[in-house]
Amino acid sequence: VGSSMMGPNIPPNICTMDELRDDPVVKGAIQNLQAGFLGTDGAGFFRTACAMAYTETPWNRDDFNGFVFEKKQILDICKSSANNCVTLGGDLHDSWAWTMFEDAEIDGTPVAINLGAPGVTSPGWGPFLKPVFGSIASFIGDNEGVESLIQDGFYAANPGLVYGEMFHKGFFAVKATKETHTTEYFLFEEEVILSDYESARAMSESIT
Repeated sequence: VGSSMMGPNIPPNICTMDELRDDPVVKGAIQNLQAGFLGTDGAGFFRTACAMAYTETPWNRDDFNGFVFEKKQILDICKSSANNCVTLGGDLHDSWAWTMFEDAEIDGTPVAINLGAPGVTSPGWGPFLKPVFGSIASFIGDNEGVESLIQDGFYAANPGLVYGEMFHKGFFAVKATKETHTTEYFLFEEEVILSDYESARAMSESIT
C-alpha cells in the first residue's frame, strides 16, 4: 500500500459549496464561479471531483481506500479486539484526523481513529485548489476565506473528518500513555523559521 492513510478523503464538491455559506454576497460569488468555471475545458478534474463527492468515492486508490476488503478486515479487528484503536499514517501530504467507522463506511458506528501526518516538502491539496478561487477571493474573505471554504468543503464531503489542514507543511509529535494519546501538529508558515518548540506549539494545532 503506497499510502498508510485509512480515511476516505473524498474531494470537496465545488458544485455544492455555495450551500456552505449564508452571506448572500459570498454565496453569490461562489455561484458565479460554479456557473462560469465548471463548464470550461480546464475544469475537467473538478467536474470529476464533483462526481466523486456525489457518489462518496474517495480520491486515492494507492492507500487503504483501494483495498476496501482488507480495510474492512482491519476495522473489524479494531471493533472486536481493540480498545479505542488509534492508527497513524502519512503520505497524503496534508494534515488529517478521521473517525473510522464500522465496515469502512464514511459514516456510522465509530471503531477507530486515523491520524495523518503532514508532508514537510510534498505539495498537497491546498496549492492545487486555491487558484480556482482566485477570481472570487475578494468577495469571500481573501486568502483566509478561500482556505476556510476549501477546508469546509472537505468536512462536508467527509463526515468522519475531524481535522484537515492542507495549507501548511510540518510534522506531528505523538505522546502515548496507558491513559491518553496526544498528537500535536506542528505547522509553519513558509516564511517563518522557529527555533523553539514553545513558539511552534503556540502557532500550531493540536488534537487530544
